[in-house]
Amino acid sequence: MDTKVKGIIIKLIDYKDADKLAQIFSLEQGIITAKFVGVKREKAKFKAVAQPFVFAEFVLSVKGEHKTVTSVEIIDPFDKLLLDYSRTMAGYVILDMIRRLIPEGKPEQDIFILTLSTLKKLETEDVNSTLIDYIIKFIDMQGMAIEFPNSKYVYLDNLTGNFSTTRTINSTEIDKKVYSYLFNIFNSQLKSSENEINNLTQNNDNIIKKETNRLQNEISPLTIKQALRLIKNIIYLKFNVEIKSFDYLF
Repeated sequence: MDTKVKGIIIKLIDYKDADKLAQIFSLEQGIITAKFVGVKREKAKFKAVAQPFVFAEFVLSVKGEHKTVTSVEIIDPFDKLLLDYSRTMAGYVILDMIRRLIPEGKPEQDIFILTLSTLKKLETEDVNSTLIDYIIKFIDMQGMAIEFPNSKYVYLDNLTGNFSTTRTINSTEIDKKVYSYLFNIFNSQLKSSENEINNLTQNNDNIIKKETNRLQNEISPLTIKQALRLIKNIIYLKFNVEIKSFDYLF
């Protein structure tokens, strides 16, 4: 029996002589694996479709040990991400987070909607703040929200991955500029609700963009890199998983 899902291709693996296995992050079923038959051949039907970031409606049939893609209707290829290296690599961080931190077959509709919204923003908006905003929301949706105290002196608890105003033997002091950059991104994202990601008012959207642009103009490239490294470390502390694609952003 055929099934139909809307999903984003997050990874492709060569399979046999001419096929590829695709990991698809779907709205309905979470992460699933499906086979593109003969897609490595020069004139294959789905050659242009079997690419990372492609968001499409897939028709799947069960044939043998794998689901097989029999029909595809592209909704958004997110091809603009591939025109800029930093946007591409930020996109791969998002795909890797989904693949490494979400169990296969577990529907995560809030994260799916957040991912679509963020990939669209990555095509045109500031790369680093957009990615950090996604990560903060992703962690929150996994029930491990990062605490952001409003203070100049902040420490990272190396056991919990949370920020604190109290120094302990297990904490590390955070550079003030780095924390200020992260705190302001977090503060800006509070203007929107997790349940209203696609329903921001135009006014709030403009406020967030202006604040992001202001922060970007005031912050140094070194501080941004340090913030990204810190966020990568927080992911490791909370999930015990290293997202290696982060390294290509530094």
